Amino acid sequence: MNAIVAAYLAMSVLLAVSGLVIVYPAVAGVQVVVYRRAVFALGASILLFVGSWLVVFLTVFDVVDEHVITLVSLGGNLVAGVLHFVAVWWFARDFVELGHGDIDIDAETSTHGGFADEQD
Repeated sequence: MNAIVAAYLAMSVLLAVSGLVIVYPAVAGVQVVVYRRAVFALGASILLFVGSWLVVFLTVFDVVDEHVITLVSLGGNLVAGVLHFVAVWWFARDFVELGHGDIDIDAETSTHGGFADEQD
């Protein structure tokens, strides 16, 4: 195994672990998870991205035809992208109101608190 393959596998393992760490609280029913569906969709999108990433790695071993691998990888990336969009929407929908041709974002514009009170 050369350095490129080792780095590829290491990145894949790190991404898979991060996806599992995000998905686990949502699946286990941890009570402190506020946006459970959004957290689950975000973690699932990461895991699908990693799956697509690893499918491309099969081209190194000539296991399956390259065209099939490309189609499976692109399909996985498409589904991962859609899940990621859904997760972001589930996080943001409480703060965005779609009205009659305009978008209203509920953002606090107060200058009190935070760094506004900081002394030089």
